[in-house]
Amino acid sequence: MYEQLNQFKIHPDVLNRIRPYIDLKYQMFMKKMLPRETVILGVRLPVLRKIAQQVIHKNKDEFLLKLTTETFEERMLYGFIIALMKEPFSIKQKYIDTYLNQIDNWSLCDSFCAALRWTSIEKQLLFPMICTWLKSDSEYRVRTGIVMLINHYIDAERIDICLKLFERVYHTGYYAQMAVAWAVSVCFVKFPKQTESFLAHNQLKDWTHNKSLQKIYESHRVSPDEKERMKQYKR
Repeated sequence: MYEQLNQFKIHPDVLNRIRPYIDLKYQMFMKKMLPRETVILGVRLPVLRKIAQQVIHKNKDEFLLKLTTETFEERMLYGFIIALMKEPFSIKQKYIDTYLNQIDNWSLCDSFCAALRWTSIEKQLLFPMICTWLKSDSEYRVRTGIVMLINHYIDAERIDICLKLFERVYHTGYYAQMAVAWAVSVCFVKFPKQTESFLAHNQLKDWTHNKSLQKIYESHRVSPDEKERMKQYKR
């Protein structure tokens, strides 16, 4: 593998940072989790986060320009660096727009969304963008919108809005619909009353509705009595 690194167009500065942490066993494990065409070197996410933290205060802009979209690790690094940025929202938005085109698997999507931190004002500015993503023809743009809502918007103020948005996700892709099911299960954990009402009367696809129930059954944060009650809503 180390000899094969030369076939990739990784910038030497980037390669020098990640080469010591390449784990071939982890690489084989992740290859089973990601699309077959994904080029993954085998660097664990905590290491990539640490590298992002190292460059964010020094040569962030220069480092971003050195990253290609060829490897999973480089794209993940790009996402983590964006998440750590302290720039104004208008500037960060441009980087996010670019990054959305690079997201082609669940790991890039979910790790990026979880890493981001928003002020209340930024969340207000971001929300219309998320609503646009949910209507996209791109499966992972839709998933990014859903996972962003899961991580940053499911609260007492927005629970009803979020449930309505999840119900209106029409993309039929597996990773989009699985994200909806995950989102509904998180809503139930946080707001069981509102979510149970939603489960009793919703327009979700039957597959997604039942996957939502499955996610609730699997949750360790849902009581046995609640799980038993949810069985009545299976389609």
